[in-house]
Amino acid sequence: MREELTLKLISSIRIQGFRSIADEKLTSLDGHVVFTGKNSSGKSNVLRALNLFFNGETSPGEPVDFDVDLHFRPSRRQKKQISIEVEFSLPSQFRFRSGLESLQRLGSNFSIRKTWSLDRQRRPEESVTLIASGEEVQDGDRMVSDFLSLIVFRYIPNRTVPSELLRDESQAIASVIFKRMRESSQAADVLRGLSESAERILNSTASALADSGAPITRPNIATAESLGGMLRMSGFQAVGLNGVKVKDENWGAGHQAFFLLHLLRDIDTDYTRQFGWRQATVWAVEEPESGLHHDLQTRLAKKFIDWTSDESRRLQIFTTTHSPVVSMSADRGYWVEVDDTTSVFHPMATPALVRAAEEQGVSTYLHPILSYPFSPVVLVEGDLDEAVLNHVANVIGRGILKFVTLPNLQSDESSGVDSLISYIRKNSRLLSRRPKDCPLLVLVDWEVSESKINTLIQHYGERGDRYVVRADPSFCFNELGPTFVGLERFYCPHVIQASHEAGECAVAFPENGNPWSIERGQLMQAKGRWAQRMLKVNDVTRLSPLIKLVEQVYEAATQATNDQLRLIM
Repeated sequence: MREELTLKLISSIRIQGFRSIADEKLTSLDGHVVFTGKNSSGKSNVLRALNLFFNGETSPGEPVDFDVDLHFRPSRRQKKQISIEVEFSLPSQFRFRSGLESLQRLGSNFSIRKTWSLDRQRRPEESVTLIASGEEVQDGDRMVSDFLSLIVFRYIPNRTVPSELLRDESQAIASVIFKRMRESSQAADVLRGLSESAERILNSTASALADSGAPITRPNIATAESLGGMLRMSGFQAVGLNGVKVKDENWGAGHQAFFLLHLLRDIDTDYTRQFGWRQATVWAVEEPESGLHHDLQTRLAKKFIDWTSDESRRLQIFTTTHSPVVSMSADRGYWVEVDDTTSVFHPMATPALVRAAEEQGVSTYLHPILSYPFSPVVLVEGDLDEAVLNHVANVIGRGILKFVTLPNLQSDESSGVDSLISYIRKNSRLLSRRPKDCPLLVLVDWEVSESKINTLIQHYGERGDRYVVRADPSFCFNELGPTFVGLERFYCPHVIQASHEAGECAVAFPENGNPWSIERGQLMQAKGRWAQRMLKVNDVTRLSPLIKLVEQVYEAATQATNDQLRLIM
């Protein structure tokens, strides 16, 4: 099941004057950020801009070229300048090596802006600005260089040939292992040790390849027969179904790509000294689904979630895609389209992004009920419920749950329990197509009648009694009485009282110890402000009723998986 994405090394990007991008700022970036849109809409220009920022080239081997890379709008006078500003939010695990202690004074949040303009000889000239606490840092060039040396940035264009990159990486692995073993005087020992060490490094990649259904096993470096041959050695090999060794160039293209991404992840996020002192990794990957059939796409998308959720690996991924499956591996992304000569980026939650891609003919249709295939989806009655419950789930580490309203899942639907009943009735046959460990659940308010609960369970079909959940009012604080209908009865009394004292609502506080009460009109008027206050509460004691509710849903979502595990054990 999916855990909450944790890494936000790059929290925002601003790109000005680069190719099709006039001026765009991308904010609130997560561990995995996806860009989708029609061909030539400018999606890949974000990845090229990042490659220019980190590696000084727009594509591998191609430095900045103003004839190609400068954004041009013929109707306006423009300054011939390209600017890329990246805001960093360092994770708590980020460390500075000895000699770079001065970087610590920047804090965990700062920005680096790189600008390219033409010098007098009309050659591109780069300038760097370091910004911390809203102010430019004097003589920050060296600090920028030192900081960026701690980050692995890898750009993988769509036209990358997996077998060629595999050969490059096999040499890198062999070189590192060979250096460790150079004290051995026996050539046979070195060659045997090289193969054994490589096999250990490739262990997790080999497991993933086996799970993918590939007709090859035990991948390893294609070792040479002599030490002299090691200088010319390149590529990988695996064992085929007939027991014969098969070189990587003869693997299927899809399994080459699948193996490559697993290998690169293991290499790039190995922050031990064997691959150099690095502290975080950023990938820019164009259309990772290319060459992969649907099952491999799904497996890779699940891996993207796992990789970007692993705090120890500190990997952030930026992806262009036409695949709804890859899009669904991110919580949100950007729809990219061209307006006149300029790319425009529209931030969207994943279901809306997938719908936009379908409507524009970019991807195939995916029924909304199959959205978020890597998380249990919990349908709730209102937008405020969605926001508050997702907040609480994240506070207690249950971010695998995706609370969502019906209109946010499918835009032509409406909110409310009656709409939920109708939707489940119309789409009950699709519910079984969701992954068994990521079901769709329905959470209804505590005051919903028994008859409606039974109708929902009946329409849901198999496991309806498990996946239709009614909020348990016994979780609530005693102060809030039954006039607090809906999820609001689960809010903490502190928030309600503060709202009353601020004049946002009128609550009755009986002196005889009876529960508080409120008129329905007052509740409807104040519930939005209550929700905003609840989103600022992180104290688990004050969130106790909501935490119990989230745990109630989590238990329902995971019960089937837990039952299977008990049978196995």
